[in-house]
Amino acid sequence: MNPLRAAACLAWFFGGCLVLVVFALIPRHRFRLSYLFGRKISPTALKILGIEVELRHGERLRTGDPYVLIANHQHLFDIFLMASLLPPGTITVGKRSIRWIPVFGWLFQRTGNLLIDRGVKEHALGVMETAHRYIVERRLSVVVMPEGTRSLGKGLLPFKKGAFHLAVGTELPLLPIAISSMSRLNFWRRRAGKLLIDVQEAIPTRGLGKDGVPALMAEARARMQAAIDGLDAELAH
Repeated sequence: MNPLRAAACLAWFFGGCLVLVVFALIPRHRFRLSYLFGRKISPTALKILGIEVELRHGERLRTGDPYVLIANHQHLFDIFLMASLLPPGTITVGKRSIRWIPVFGWLFQRTGNLLIDRGVKEHALGVMETAHRYIVERRLSVVVMPEGTRSLGKGLLPFKKGAFHLAVGTELPLLPIAISSMSRLNFWRRRAGKLLIDVQEAIPTRGLGKDGVPALMAEARARMQAAIDGLDAELAH
């Protein structure tokens, strides 16, 4: 990546986080700041990076209903992509290592998002129980990256079960979001390239029960893989 572009993006990112820290100290703003981050910081960060984004079926994010949202996870820059999409009243389940990112790590936790250590089963289960309580009591949506780590150009990785147990346990619809491959982007160019983001139709989970989790995982992964393949093929022409 062009070092000047990287430095500009980092400066904008941390500068914006410092401003939001002030608002995060006011309890009533906690669950609004992720939305503000997405609307005020993310679009400019994407412009600095030279990424053009085309969102399809965005109206599926604006129904006002809570969902369990899942998306493919490719790069650190996914934070800007996802934040720019999310409706108000959405929290994110992220990796525990986020807590060590200066300023942003504190802000991430302060604004109601949750950190998970996937390597410790008991901790992961505890976080998912907290997420369950949050979204039921406050009618929040929650974002989980079901691959559990960045794919870094290796394609869609195997899914972990947490997001699907959460959807089934809360009986909230599962909303898959497919993002075209970032490996096509060239960050040395002024315009790094274009990403297509497709919000899939929601998958109902009411009445599935735990026995329905494997089938739900398989359906969601098949849908996302087909969508990603289609988006990549479209960009290749």
